Amino acid sequence: MVNNLNIQPSAVEEKVDPIAAAFAALKKFDWGQDTGAIKTLDEAVVKAADDKAKKALSAQFCQVLDGEASYAAKDYACRQLSLVGGDECVKSLAKLLPSEKTCHGARYALERFGSSSAIQALGKALKEAGKGVRLSLVNSLKNIDSNEAHKVLAHAAVSFVDSDAEASEAATLALCHFEDGQSLAQAYIDKKISEDPINFADAVLRNSEVLLAKGKEKEAKKLLRMIKKGEFSENAKQAATSKLKALKKK
Repeated sequence: MVNNLNIQPSAVEEKVDPIAAAFAALKKFDWGQDTGAIKTLDEAVVKAADDKAKKALSAQFCQVLDGEASYAAKDYACRQLSLVGGDECVKSLAKLLPSEKTCHGARYALERFGSSSAIQALGKALKEAGKGVRLSLVNSLKNIDSNEAHKVLAHAAVSFVDSDAEASEAATLALCHFEDGQSLAQAYIDKKISEDPINFADAVLRNSEVLLAKGKEKEAKKLLRMIKKGEFSENAKQAATSKLKALKKK
């Protein structure tokens, strides 16, 4: 005869938090590995509808950035922070900017923030980073259309003239995409350019035409006068002079 026994489990099974498990997997993640273990984080980011949920996720993504995770894991964290992060993440992201391996994910997130602290972090890195990173940082600042970003670019256009001509030109051309040429003009008033940046002059002339088409004659004239009075080619000066004369006749 067999007795019916009530078999009790030796231990109570603990409930596993899927988010915590996914972050634990992310910290060990590297290129080439199965991404299935971290897909829960993709879903959590999409579902994070309020600030509380976003900040809870961003805090954990920042822990990944601050730790010893792989470049792959940090790149993933940066991409997710661009969606749920904010100024509370700037410090963690800024640490990644000087390295070519981690710069791009970090700058993309900061670019998406577009805040004053994000711009300051990009500007600080621009001053301290090597040549391999500067052009990328200039591009991010270009994508943040604000007066504060313009000032950082104007400073770069001047400060790198002698030490990094490519970065100086990139910053200058970036400023030509903005409608207000005041910060750009001031950059060239602060320091004379010894060389003749042909590409820059052409970009300024094209930008003046865009401004005129939008009815911003004052700003266009400012750029044209800068070319006319600056150390540019005779062809550029003549083109600027002709445009100014045409505007005067109107």
